[in-house]
Amino acid sequence: MVTLNTTANLTQITAPRVPLIDKRTGLVSREWYRFFLSLYDLTGGGQNNTTLTDLQVGPPLAQQEDLTGLVVNIEALQTLPSQQSALEQIAELQKQIDALNITPLPNVGDFLTSSTYLAQAFTSQTSIPVTHNFGKYPVVNVIDSAGVVVVPLSITHASLNAFTVAFSVATTGDIVAVVGF
Repeated sequence: MVTLNTTANLTQITAPRVPLIDKRTGLVSREWYRFFLSLYDLTGGGQNNTTLTDLQVGPPLAQQEDLTGLVVNIEALQTLPSQQSALEQIAELQKQIDALNITPLPNVGDFLTSSTYLAQAFTSQTSIPVTHNFGKYPVVNVIDSAGVVVVPLSITHASLNAFTVAFSVATTGDIVAVVGF
């Protein structure tokens, strides 16, 4: 039976920023040495009969003394559901899933409809008038042709249904206006 070193090992995984070779000494750094030593201790400290070839093929074969704690409870296996009852449970779950698929989605309102959302493109302009007819002041965002949200020189609301976006230089992009419920 293989016994492992059970002493507390406080060595953590070495951070990637720590070089493997210490520049001052040309040797393995202290942090990496401790990490590799902890791996060596965890794998049996050289006292394991398993070869590297065995590990590459698969895990080592279990010995009889390793299996003494395993007991199969045959009575518990006999209380498993029959194939018919398992199929009945699967059919019931499938009915519940199908019922969820036909359940109508809750009404969350008309958030992104033509009555609450407006996008208007513009090309090389310094002043863009926008008529939205929302009947209230919208939230206005401007996205330039590179996809960057920009802050215009001003956004002036002429009424509850129109505003004007002004820039200090000619700009190309999209104006997006949104109102809540």
